[in-house]
Amino acid sequence: MPIRTLALTSGDTTAEDHRLLVGSLLGGIDTTWPLDRRGGLFYSMGAASLDGEGMVATIRPFTAVVSGASSPLQGPYLVVSSEDTTVLLEDGPGTGPRADLIGVVIRDGAYDDSGTALAEVRVIDPDVDESYLPLFEVTVPQGASEGTGGIPWGSAVQDRRVYTASSGGILTLPDLAARSRLSAVQDGTLAHVVQDGDLYIRISGRWHPIAGKQAESEQLERLDNRFQQHPGEWQRVELESGVNHSGSFPVEVRRTPGGLVHMRGTFIIDEDREKLTSTSIARVPEGFEPFRLTRWVTASQQITAEDKNSTRLEVRSDGRIWVYTLYRPRWIGADNLTYWTN
Repeated sequence: MPIRTLALTSGDTTAEDHRLLVGSLLGGIDTTWPLDRRGGLFYSMGAASLDGEGMVATIRPFTAVVSGASSPLQGPYLVVSSEDTTVLLEDGPGTGPRADLIGVVIRDGAYDDSGTALAEVRVIDPDVDESYLPLFEVTVPQGASEGTGGIPWGSAVQDRRVYTASSGGILTLPDLAARSRLSAVQDGTLAHVVQDGDLYIRISGRWHPIAGKQAESEQLERLDNRFQQHPGEWQRVELESGVNHSGSFPVEVRRTPGGLVHMRGTFIIDEDREKLTSTSIARVPEGFEPFRLTRWVTASQQITAEDKNSTRLEVRSDGRIWVYTLYRPRWIGADNLTYWTN
């Protein structure tokens, strides 16, 4: 029957119906078969962790999903291990090391050739087992045995645990250390870190903050990067009659990719130029116009005396540079002036 449902008539609901329908609450994966579900452990601190001694691995309790791989309609199996489970590894080979993959194995005679129905934690045989969830890979050295001290557990174990969540669910993690331990998580997984209150999403194998203090900090950092000095080439401003560039310090501008314009240099004013009470003296290149009028007070020197003074400069939205002063200046500085473009 192509349409399945739970709780209509219990006697008519098969074990396969249960797996497929309960699996519909789990996160899907990007495959051509829409009933496939994402297998893995449900996160809790220490779930399915491994302790080793001699030739024996002990796996702590866990809750997991094991995807049935023998048939498209097999569905996912929900598995709960409520006690510590021990796995005895065979002695090391006579030549070279051996890699044993410990995991949760489903054998179901309705779909495979096992003739039985069971779930167990043991060493996986990929040539025989079809439906399994890997947990750890253990390197068994050549000749390792109980009598030789067994397996060097501190260096022999590689974590192969992966994690899953219900559809729309979020992993709740105590701290960033717990988040870092989740190295094999499907892209798109959400994780809430209780320690700092941040929410993360897994993209391309990395955790990215999307809400909370860390996300706000990264947003501010990206904003601060707009102020960093990554500008293009310096370009001279266009001068009007009676105004010149300093020979050593021409007035130039350049802009960052974010649109922050930097100005430097010195304007030299002809001695016969009229008083600059309100006068346009130059224009920035096209594309360097500010998004609104910007004003500064900058250093200058009077023509009638060797005294330093100050002058108001402004760059208008049309790109023209205007000067305001009560005297006739000899030069006007334009160093370290900045503004935003459109």
